[in-house]
Amino acid sequence: MRVPYKWLKDYITLELPAEDLAEKLTMAGIAVEGVTPPVPGLEQIVAGKILELAPHPNARRLMICRVEVGSEILQIVSGAPNLEAGINVAVARPGATLPSGQKVEVRSFRGEKSEGILCSGSELGTDEWGYGDDKGVLVLDSGILPGTSLDRALGLDDQILEFDLTPNRGDCLAIVNIAREAKALTGGRLNLPEIQVQEEGVRTGDLIRVEIKDPHLCRRYAGRIVQNVKITPSPRWLQYRLKAAGIRPINNIVDVTNYVMLELGQPLHAFDYDRLQGAQIIVRRVQPGEKLVSLDGVTRDLDEEMLVIADARVPVALAGVMGGLPSEVTEATRTVLLEAAYFDPLNIRRTARLLGMRTESSLRFEKGINLDGVVDALNRAAQLIEQLGAGTIAAGVVDEYVRPAAPLAVRLRTSRVNRILGTHLSRGEVQEILTRIGFTCELFGPDALLVNIPPYRVDIGEEIDLIEEVARLYGYDQIEATIPVGVLSQGFHEDRFAVKDLIIEVMVNAGLDEVINYSFINENSLLNLKLPEESPLRQTVRLQNPLREEQGVLRPLLLPGLIENISRNYKHKLTNLGFFELGKIFEPAGQGKLPEEKLHLGIAVCGKIDRGWQEAGQPRDFYDVKGMIEKLFEVLGVKNVNFQPWRDFPPLHPGRAARLLLGSEEAGFVGELHPDVLEYFEIPTRVVVCELDLAKVLPLASLHKVFQPLPRYPGIARDLAVVVPEEVPAARVTEVILKTGGTLLKECRLFDVYQGPQVPAGYRSLAYALFFQSHERTLTDEEVSLIHNQILDALAEQVGASLR
Repeated sequence: MRVPYKWLKDYITLELPAEDLAEKLTMAGIAVEGVTPPVPGLEQIVAGKILELAPHPNARRLMICRVEVGSEILQIVSGAPNLEAGINVAVARPGATLPSGQKVEVRSFRGEKSEGILCSGSELGTDEWGYGDDKGVLVLDSGILPGTSLDRALGLDDQILEFDLTPNRGDCLAIVNIAREAKALTGGRLNLPEIQVQEEGVRTGDLIRVEIKDPHLCRRYAGRIVQNVKITPSPRWLQYRLKAAGIRPINNIVDVTNYVMLELGQPLHAFDYDRLQGAQIIVRRVQPGEKLVSLDGVTRDLDEEMLVIADARVPVALAGVMGGLPSEVTEATRTVLLEAAYFDPLNIRRTARLLGMRTESSLRFEKGINLDGVVDALNRAAQLIEQLGAGTIAAGVVDEYVRPAAPLAVRLRTSRVNRILGTHLSRGEVQEILTRIGFTCELFGPDALLVNIPPYRVDIGEEIDLIEEVARLYGYDQIEATIPVGVLSQGFHEDRFAVKDLIIEVMVNAGLDEVINYSFINENSLLNLKLPEESPLRQTVRLQNPLREEQGVLRPLLLPGLIENISRNYKHKLTNLGFFELGKIFEPAGQGKLPEEKLHLGIAVCGKIDRGWQEAGQPRDFYDVKGMIEKLFEVLGVKNVNFQPWRDFPPLHPGRAARLLLGSEEAGFVGELHPDVLEYFEIPTRVVVCELDLAKVLPLASLHKVFQPLPRYPGIARDLAVVVPEEVPAARVTEVILKTGGTLLKECRLFDVYQGPQVPAGYRSLAYALFFQSHERTLTDEEVSLIHNQILDALAEQVGASLR
């Protein structure tokens, strides 16, 4: 945002230099990046009048000029083609420095002294502002006194303030609101423009009809008709102000709309009325297949969520972003429809981003504009057009105001102001500060104020916003610096963080790599896992404004991301993979409530285990991942863990999956992915996955280890091989052995599973290594044999086992 200082001073009486005002504004949170003149260095150049011209005696193309520059007369040698006696020109005297960096000195040209340079507009940089060119010296108005500095002579004795506004201060994209800020900081008198429109002729409502079909995206749309339009270049003062603000002048009508946008912050648009079909304006969303050729000549493919301004047949403008070429104001235009409206900020931001068309108009609509100021801006533009003689203004305004703004009043407690800012302000002082910036206040209770928010301050909505206003206008440098006060406490590492670190350590030691995936997933990924519609895992939390369609819901489990990790890496020829993720999943908690977050551990492996060059790698399977989980529970001290076959989870192979139970509570699953899932993700090998609900695991974990002394007495090892029906799980056999073995059985480990010729069909052989030991005495073979036989009897009775 660039603001010429002279333009700003039209709205407020200011005596201080532009640099001082810039510092005050910056200290109040309205950052000014720099203060620069329109053309640097012009104060060193002066106006001079050529008194006499004489040919150079030794150079046919050079002239010797006697030039009056105030109280002295200089002799200057020049070869410019447009020299004449009596004209005023731009003179660089000895000691001046030109924009190119050349320092002017007294020099001799073919024996004749030259005491300066007669400058062209291109040499000085004034040609960009409409003064001079590169074809001769810069000729000035005859009424300018010799010796006058060139910046004053051309009206370029100005300073341009360049603002770097924070995103919330969209109101400061209007120069009148910068003036309000300056008034609050300097006490200057505000001189806002008085808007009066000279109307004549037919009524606007008889010439144009307006219909708003989407009131959610357009709350207000107003229009005025200008007749007998004369398209000409704008006067020099108007062109200068637009150029100084960074906008290219086009013609008087378009320039007025841009001028009002900069002045009041309300974007306007001018349509060629005669090119509108049906004398009608319809504000609606894009219809399928519609396109628009914008003012820059580019054909735009429009999205059906975009808002357009249409006539009775086709779109004629992209609402809030840019007009259309077919309705452009040209030299042939004789009647103009002026538009001022309020469009939804989010929709304008989305449209501008999708089309890559961020304009001065869209910038203001995105940040929010003054809904109550729409008609004022329209009338201001009509006033300026009439003053420029560019047309006559039809009577009345068409104003469709479908969703009016309610006045906003915010309670502000003085005690809270002082508590947050660390100040000791009275209620009267707070009221005085807010009154300076244009807020009206009423006493509210013993401590508070009821502050009425002006409609142009769209950034104010809560009490804390008003506290910020008090802070910046009171002066951040006036707030006493204090050291935070608090009670020191000894820091400690919570067990839950230590458990997480331990889980990561166990997984890494198992040969897995940690991955971190987005919490946002594509809803279709749950369908690709074969999860039915009625599955609780399909009841997801949807995002209202997703970054993209592929990240539209919060993940209900970690599995989709891990499978995608395996698929992507496998396609890059990485076949031996092992990943784990420690992250949160999200479950709906009901309408209007935040989702419930749960910590999960996910594992996905495929390929072989790398055992080095001396040994061939073993394929990873269900039991590898099961072993990782068992090791994790052993380290965490979690007991009573059971694995049960699970055939009812669609993403997993029905014969190679198990659910994990902690006691009787389900806490996760482990198994191979279903072949259909593998086919969809284009993974040509088996993949074993696991997911644990750590919210059920962590409460059972314990990091506190109990010391046990080394046994003083030796133990006895026995092997036990039994034949059991193949439908009997090994875990059930282990359970019977441990329960029957009692306190003397310290270890029971399955070391072999066999099915073959020596085992009857429908049966399998399970071989266990048993270890017996007592802390009180040395066990005898007879004692161990007795327990061994009791185990055999229990296995025969409970699982139908026989000794092999």
